[in-house]
Amino acid sequence: MSSWPEEYDEARDSIDWSSENKSWVGLRRQLGQTGDYVGIFMDGPEDADGFSLHADRIRDLCNGTTLDSGQRNDDERDEEGQPFVAWLDERSHDNGARKYHGPLTAKELRRLLGEERFQFKAGPSQPDAERRLIFITDLDSSAMRALILTTSMWQTPGLRAALYRHVSFETSIGVSFPANGLSKFELSFHLPFYVHRASQTPRTDPRRDVHGNPLRHFQDISFLGRGSQQPFDFLYEAQTSCLLSGSNKWRWVSYCFVDTYFDGDDEGRETLLEYHYDKEAEHGINADPLTFGAHDADLPIWNAREYFLKVLEHRLTPIKREWRRVVVKVEREFRVYDKTEHHRLILSKHHGLPQDLESTYAKVRNTLNWVQQVMRLCNQLNEGLWKTVDAYDGFRLQHASLFVDIQHFPIDKIFDEFKGLRKTLVSLADRCDQCAIELQLDLEETTETRTRQMPLISATSQNSTEQIRLALRQNDLNAQTYAVTAEHLKRVAETNQLVARHIDVNAQTFAAMTETNQLFTTQIELNKQTNQMIKDQLRHVEETSRLALQSSQLATRLLQVNDETNNTIKGQLEVIRQTLAEGQTQRQLTERSGREAKVFSWIMMIFVSPVALAAGIFSMQGNVIPFIRPSLGWFVGLVLAFILLQVAVHITVFRKWKGAMGVFRRNLQVVADWLSTP
Repeated sequence: MSSWPEEYDEARDSIDWSSENKSWVGLRRQLGQTGDYVGIFMDGPEDADGFSLHADRIRDLCNGTTLDSGQRNDDERDEEGQPFVAWLDERSHDNGARKYHGPLTAKELRRLLGEERFQFKAGPSQPDAERRLIFITDLDSSAMRALILTTSMWQTPGLRAALYRHVSFETSIGVSFPANGLSKFELSFHLPFYVHRASQTPRTDPRRDVHGNPLRHFQDISFLGRGSQQPFDFLYEAQTSCLLSGSNKWRWVSYCFVDTYFDGDDEGRETLLEYHYDKEAEHGINADPLTFGAHDADLPIWNAREYFLKVLEHRLTPIKREWRRVVVKVEREFRVYDKTEHHRLILSKHHGLPQDLESTYAKVRNTLNWVQQVMRLCNQLNEGLWKTVDAYDGFRLQHASLFVDIQHFPIDKIFDEFKGLRKTLVSLADRCDQCAIELQLDLEETTETRTRQMPLISATSQNSTEQIRLALRQNDLNAQTYAVTAEHLKRVAETNQLVARHIDVNAQTFAAMTETNQLFTTQIELNKQTNQMIKDQLRHVEETSRLALQSSQLATRLLQVNDETNNTIKGQLEVIRQTLAEGQTQRQLTERSGREAKVFSWIMMIFVSPVALAAGIFSMQGNVIPFIRPSLGWFVGLVLAFILLQVAVHITVFRKWKGAMGVFRRNLQVVADWLSTP
């Protein structure tokens, strides 16, 4: 059974909906609050701690500009040259939709949102905007200004948080029931992701803050191609956000913000004109852009929870496509290197000539830098995917019970694919780490070889020079005398012996260095195993932390359920106490009625019945009871006789004779007390 609060399935007609027709900023200014509109909008008790930081971030963007980068075609602007930024759908459950206005500029959006949402005045009017859908592409300063200046008091807290999370590139999926003000619900998701596009030049985000900084950033990943020709590869930041806030399942507002700047004027870009053309075309439909055009807005979904899951599902589809495109790009480029370049580099290192050492050293160093760049990119992408998957796992853990009556399995399948992409990135990062270690060892070995061969080359050159000099001297000596030549030959023989001994020493030194290298290689292998063990332990710690977090969240939920149960028991005990109090009062009334009935019984027995019997006898004819005379004495005597007779019968039937007189006296006293009671 769903734990969704039942009050949100009711009409809640007691709510004063007229406050939805007034903007929060306008109300605060009427009450005398000063300052800019961003400060008034961001001033809320729920954001007291981070108010300054959040307000400054929103203010910087609202006071910034949007560059005319030429990414929008002329047909994406109105007659004044203002770009279309929004789509609006407003409708009533019973009276249908308001007029469709097509793609809207920020100015038109502000005007339409400034109209009364609910109609209370007599005369011509349009349907109430019970359900309101707002879709904005590339949320900029003008669109934010339109939202901030028109949002109502009840919608302000949720929109305030949604705007900040969207511009701050934050990840979140959740449900909340704010305690301040009107009881309402808020369903939201904020999903950052990365987009890969190839182009001659990067497509910078035209949205700039007051300092000239772009809202979203990009990075050049052309290094993946290792010197391939243009176009270049770029990785862009992007985000899709949605907030659905309302007070019951028929009256709610949904905002959706989508980034599309990275597609420039490409045909694949999601634009408001595409949805407009779909509606205006023959046999076209009014495609709902919040659901990525998968649903007809003229066949509205009124259930807020069902609509939220629909939007989440259909907005996850393009996000999943972009994530897959990025991961496949990185994986493909690294596999090409791993299967060809890496092995070719190893072979050239082992079979190259000494004069090729400099070239080999440069290749190893450049390749190591490339592998480290790929590893950093994999870690960056893995972190983004992890935040998205973790947000959904938290959503399932904390809020799944709110949606048990609305089955929506496709979302689970999408996040299973996200987890598969994460595994691919983790595998790539591990392989990059292994390659980096191998290349680092190769680099150190190449450096050592260069260092070792330099003195040998120098010594060879010196020996050659000496031999030439000796040969010239020998020729001179041969010309002088034979004896000197013989002595010289003897000395040459001695020199050769010294050289032989020197070569033996060098051979022993080389053997010792080889053993040292083997020991060093063994130590490196041990270090690799140790690093792998540390990684395994870190993964185990991460999994343990995640399980601990889930246990903590479950315990928190159990405590909440326990508190709710205690409150229910307290309420039941209060009802029982009231019931016992009412029973006590009823028992007292019953006892009092019994006493009064008993008093009346004695009155009937002692006074009324004897008098009535005596009167009946005196009313008889004289020949019926001839011995009774019609006098006052006889009448009083008969009355007393009947009283004594009834007392005797009463005592005989209901009590024992012992203590009868005491009972009689007590009853007489009760009758007397009752008669004396006013």
